[in-house]
Amino acid sequence: MAFKKILFPSALVLALAACGSVNHDHHHGHHHHHHHGKAQQVRQFECSNGLTVGVQNLGNDQLRLTANGQALLLKNAVAGSGVRYVADNGFEWHEKRGEAAFAYRDAQGNHEVMCTAK
Repeated sequence: MAFKKILFPSALVLALAACGSVNHDHHHGHHHHHHHGKAQQVRQFECSNGLTVGVQNLGNDQLRLTANGQALLLKNAVAGSGVRYVADNGFEWHEKRGEAAFAYRDAQGNHEVMCTAK
């Protein structure tokens, strides 16, 4: 499946910029068992469309994705295997064994790119 190389980074910047008002104090009454504890180092992933995404587990069931100078917070979600994080705007990061599927939604619809740990 071919991806639009130029469209995705600009769509990502727009979508991430729209998420600038993330409420960092929002908590749900439930917790998942994945990755509790302190924030970890940023890991770099290279995606099939050429985009480099920084991934940092923040502990407390949150993940920060960084690309093109913009950041997005995602929360832990149920995954059949691996770990999965989602945001209310349709972004999803599903990682397993050094590979990840990065899904997002923009004006053109739903998209997904594959990313590999550097």
